[in-house]
Amino acid sequence: MSDAPKPLTQEEANGLLEVVQVLEKEYAGKIAHVIFTVTEVFPRAKKMVRVRGQLPEGTDMSVWTGPNVAFSLEIPIPAEELEGIEGAPQTSPRRYTVADYDVAARTLDIDFVLHEGDTPAMLWLRDAKPGTTIELESPRVHFLPPKGEKLVLVADSTAVPAVLRICAEHPLPAQTTLLTSAARDELPELAGVKTVFVSEEALGEEFTKLPETNAADALWAAGEQGQMRIVRRHWRKTLGRGKEQIAISGYWRAGISATARDIEGLRGIRDALVAGSSLAEITAAAEESDDV
Repeated sequence: MSDAPKPLTQEEANGLLEVVQVLEKEYAGKIAHVIFTVTEVFPRAKKMVRVRGQLPEGTDMSVWTGPNVAFSLEIPIPAEELEGIEGAPQTSPRRYTVADYDVAARTLDIDFVLHEGDTPAMLWLRDAKPGTTIELESPRVHFLPPKGEKLVLVADSTAVPAVLRICAEHPLPAQTTLLTSAARDELPELAGVKTVFVSEEALGEEFTKLPETNAADALWAAGEQGQMRIVRRHWRKTLGRGKEQIAISGYWRAGISATARDIEGLRGIRDALVAGSSLAEITAAAEESDDV
């Protein structure tokens, strides 16, 4: 797959917006919205910033607690890729995981990995301060480790919040290994978990060499798409492990913005719908794809 997505024309955008309407209709009534009011912004690590905020009084905090709860941050900054497109969304949705929470105080913590460039997330973060408000959407448990006696977790910096919540709130087997490209200051010592640090560029390759990989009977992995593709192919094709033994997500791609990746995803859904596939079939095919 090319790392240079083709530009979006107004004509194509109109068709993709129709796909968005189909998806909105499919998930109508299943999406919740809530206002998040920033209370603190502080360094979490050298390349990570934590934003703490409060949810409104009366919020059902149970949907925001637990391991690996993901949600959409509706950043009120239009994406550069959609500039000049009539009818395009005026916000840039970005998926994050609850890093921590306080039920009594109704607060959530969100960790941002710092990176170069004026992306919507970085622009919003630079201006975020106590009193800043933003809409959060669709809290849900994302995906959890499969059952097994020997578990390997694979994560880059963006997946650290999920890993920490899983290790804190999800039962793990006695033999659990974490392979990570996160910086050492981003991860506390995890009781009962063997942690192996590697470089970001080598995460997938190091997974194939990790001694614990061959013995593992369960795998949870999250991070950059190219690295996750290496992880998945080794697990499924080289080792021959079944799909029930793996939970994996390649939710960002190096060199490609989240908006450009979303546009590619909509193009894929559009083409599949035109070919006669149902949304359920499209979802199942995506889960089985090597292009995680």
